[in-house]
Amino acid sequence: VVPGIVVELRYATARNFTGQALYPDAQARLIPATAAKLAAVQCELNGLGLGLKVWDAFRPHRAQQRMWDVLPDARFVAPPERGSRHNRGVAVDVTLIRLVDGAELP
Repeated sequence: VVPGIVVELRYATARNFTGQALYPDAQARLIPATAAKLAAVQCELNGLGLGLKVWDAFRPHRAQQRMWDVLPDARFVAPPERGSRHNRGVAVDVTLIRLVDGAELP
């Protein structure tokens, strides 16, 4: 859906604050409207020699629960009974990268 976007889902690996992989599937899923907006941003950034790297998108409820089990603090993790926008596929965590070498920008 978003050509050229880099996907590095941190919660599909142990490289996150929980120290464990929270879901086995490293595909960034979003609802169509959110994915379309992400594609528009990626297209605009490409003209500047930049792109997006996705760190998180849709997050299963069981992953939200495991995050809460590790850090039960609503300032940092949405309580599982309420969930987060990630659980609904409308939130995405990204960073900017340079297209020439894929380096993340500060």
